[in-house]
Amino acid sequence: MKPNGFPKARHLCLQRSIERLFDESDGRATAWPLRLVWRTTDGTGVQVLASVAKRHLHHAVDRNRAKRQIREAYRLNNDGLRGNSLAAGLHLAFVWLADTPVPSEKVERSLRHLLNVCQERLPDRQQSQTLNKKQ
Repeated sequence: MKPNGFPKARHLCLQRSIERLFDESDGRATAWPLRLVWRTTDGTGVQVLASVAKRHLHHAVDRNRAKRQIREAYRLNNDGLRGNSLAAGLHLAFVWLADTPVPSEKVERSLRHLLNVCQERLPDRQQSQTLNKKQ
């Protein structure tokens, strides 16, 4: 697998998992034009959802471009989560908020900021596991 790849296994596709992500999320953060919703899971690896609503971008080409921008920005900036023990099981959803197309640089900056916020707010699993073993 390519080091910066984004294979199908990393896509969040199951309807049940998506519903649980939005119903029982562990946190949310917003950095225009994106909102990040995350949830820790018992599984392994990180799975990502990119969502662009028709009410924000009416033309399919604009929605497809926005999703492509989100996927590309995540692909280039996911190394922090991949190397982190926090990402043992994590579902992420990036939701588009803007009503107009946005330059890729702005999307990448926002996504990078949101990933940093997510990393800061997630509890350290290794540390909590060590504390549980000591007790």
